[in-house]
Amino acid sequence: MLGADVPGHVRIVGVDALALEEAVDAAMMRSAGIRMVRLGHLAWDTFEPSDGEFRFDWFDEVMDLMQDNGIGVILDVAVRPAPLWLHRKHPSIDITDANGNRLYANHRYMEDVGAPWTVASGPGGTYVLTYTASGEVLDVPGHSSTTGVQLTQWSTTGGANQQWHLRPNSDGYFTIVSRENGLAADVNAWSTDDGAKVVQWTAGGGANQQWQLIPA
Repeated sequence: MLGADVPGHVRIVGVDALALEEAVDAAMMRSAGIRMVRLGHLAWDTFEPSDGEFRFDWFDEVMDLMQDNGIGVILDVAVRPAPLWLHRKHPSIDITDANGNRLYANHRYMEDVGAPWTVASGPGGTYVLTYTASGEVLDVPGHSSTTGVQLTQWSTTGGANQQWHLRPNSDGYFTIVSRENGLAADVNAWSTDDGAKVVQWTAGGGANQQWQLIPA
């Protein structure tokens, strides 16, 4: 679609850090007929390196360059991760794993696309689901068989309470079922809130028990 203007279409392109290359890139984009770019930089630290110190000079340079070439700019908002100075000022915003170890700041964000879970084959056609940030696995606490018990992450033990069947549904989703007790991973009370509990419950085929596996 290079060289064509498509109503309602936003072209997302990269811009190099070197000023000379940026100028060449902008000229090439203009020649190709590009009329709109999305300029995204999500690191809050870059814009506010210390409390109350704001820097937009380099961002302004790129915007001016686009304007000189007749290219409109759609701006992203820098909201994540929280800057390091804010973590130092308010340690309570730090996130830790189940063992109390502090994690890298970006792990606090649910929309981080850095492969949050890995799936590995287990015994008997089951799978072990490991949370990348902590290295711990999805676990039925205390080998419980009670419905409504919240699932946790825990150090791997090789127990059946950490082994899961991934049962495919016709629409490409999976039901995650415990090898030990036959209960399914369930979003409690059909919640759509961030941070909602995931519990074990009798498999009923509801959308709150259906999960997608998206390769990173």
